Amino acid sequence: MHYNIQGVLQFQLFQIPMVGADTCGFNDNTDEELCNRWMQLSAFMPFYRNHNVLGAISQEPYRWESVANASRAAMEYTLFANASLHGSPPVRALFYEFPDEPELFGIDNQYLIGRDILVTPVLTPNASTVDGIFPGRGRTIWRDWYTHSVVNATAGANTTLDAPLGHINVHIRDGSALLLHAQPGYTTTETRASPYSLLVSQAADGYAFGTAYIDDGESLPPTPHTTLTFKARKGTLAIAAVGNFDVKQKLETVTVLGAANKQPREVKLNGKKVDNWEFDEGVQRLVVKQLGIDLNNGSTLTWS
Repeated sequence: MHYNIQGVLQFQLFQIPMVGADTCGFNDNTDEELCNRWMQLSAFMPFYRNHNVLGAISQEPYRWESVANASRAAMEYTLFANASLHGSPPVRALFYEFPDEPELFGIDNQYLIGRDILVTPVLTPNASTVDGIFPGRGRTIWRDWYTHSVVNATAGANTTLDAPLGHINVHIRDGSALLLHAQPGYTTTETRASPYSLLVSQAADGYAFGTAYIDDGESLPPTPHTTLTFKARKGTLAIAAVGNFDVKQKLETVTVLGAANKQPREVKLNGKKVDNWEFDEGVQRLVVKQLGIDLNNGSTLTWS
């Protein structure tokens, strides 16, 4: 698994982004723990397949309930569009985004998905914790993907994280805006037909930025496409669209992390009051639901 990460990071620098390992291992027999950890790791790799030699035991994820559950826990279409158009790697070594931090130069047991998602997998057997470094030396806010809580990380050194079997640590960088599918399906076709959700992780000054590239997912370029841009400041999220592809799916849910220190008085979409929202003061999380935003047009969400 460690070599899996090393190999993928190397090929990103070679500008060959679509790479990945034979998940759960190719030669010899795997086991439940190894396959559990590896299936979750590969879910955050560009190329993902479970594959092994004929003489080894079968290792389909459904052979073990824990592996099947772990495999469901885990997005990269925009990142691959950027790789094709601009040459930026979808998977990145930590130093790629933080080149002024020498302590990151030798890190090959963690990796970034784009600039915003940090993955810290378990690479050793019989472990229930994992050590990982959080780039930024205390200037960057990292939030837990699952709970949205801010990580109390040691600046410039390892932080020990809980990592029970079936859990992979994933964290969101501040200043990011990630377009997600609200309802993942069994196939990419089903998933693409579902509504969108947006996850915004604001920096301390309220800033966040992100883009999303959308086309039909099948035609060879050049093809109609639309690029969405998301920009957040304190109390405001602006959405803009540029392109000629008709985005049929609506943006239904917006989640803003670091939205405010206390509950907003009101939330508005394009100047009109929105009633279906909730606020969690503990993680400073604002969730606005049933928005039905047309992504072919610009929109502004405000809270105060």
